[in-house]
Amino acid sequence: MLRWKDYPTISELKEMEKIELVKPFHKEVVTTIESLREDEVLILYDYPILPEKKDGTRYTPRGFMKYGPELKIRVIDEIPLKHFKREFKKYDFHRPKRGMKWTNPDTRISTFFSLSNLIDGTKLYCYSKMIEDEKQKIKVGGAKIKEKNKIKREAWVNVPSRSDERMHSVQFNPLPSINGKDWYKMQCFCDCGERGYYGHLSRKYKNPESWICAHIVAGYLEAMEVFPQKDLDPLPPFFPAPTEEMIKFDNNLARTFVKERYKRRLNKAEREVLLSREQGLRKNTFTFFPKKGWIEKYSKYWNLSNNTI
Repeated sequence: MLRWKDYPTISELKEMEKIELVKPFHKEVVTTIESLREDEVLILYDYPILPEKKDGTRYTPRGFMKYGPELKIRVIDEIPLKHFKREFKKYDFHRPKRGMKWTNPDTRISTFFSLSNLIDGTKLYCYSKMIEDEKQKIKVGGAKIKEKNKIKREAWVNVPSRSDERMHSVQFNPLPSINGKDWYKMQCFCDCGERGYYGHLSRKYKNPESWICAHIVAGYLEAMEVFPQKDLDPLPPFFPAPTEEMIKFDNNLARTFVKERYKRRLNKAEREVLLSREQGLRKNTFTFFPKKGWIEKYSKYWNLSNNTI
């Protein structure tokens, strides 16, 4: 499974037709990415993707993902399915975000997730469902623990890496309760490097920022299915899945290049900005109700035979 930075360079895409935009408007870029055909690549000239900071300078890629603006999710005692649908519609096309964040009022720990990790987590989940190799499938364990007459739900999950054959260890402690109204108390951990690169090294807040990676998203989606089989109550929906249109848009980002001193692929922060603009423009690029057969349908957008997503 390829990491985002390991996709082919433009020099390797010799048979592709090149579309070039010079000093384009934001909407022109987004709509062009949407309409890319499978045999086309997009090259952006003199187009600064990352937004400006308050001092007038532009974010660096890592700086944007660590310290850039995020959509702050209100903490409210309501099922996440209903609440998150409203929150996602707050994305503004003209003010791209690095992702979404909420703060647990009890612990003051912030929990953050990005749109790119929602997409990659969904791909990992579908990959696990479609591949025949049992060693690369997501495996879930769980428990139901009584604590002072209250039920505490937790799970531990093994999720395949996107770059090699290892499995990442994901922990949920606690998971949301049966009705899901305490969704903001969920705590999760993954042993992948993204946690250290973006999460624990962040100094944006006094309290720690818990970073939800793609492995956590994939592990939760699998846990939603496995828990009823272990005589536990079903987990409530938490993370929405990208629509088929958003999957296509994200795949087209892999064929979008920036011309600076040389033609290069988008980095993670630039990918996040363009996903944010797409969500801000369409408002409905994620759904809690994927259409029937969506796992098999989505699989055509990545190559399972070559272990590539």
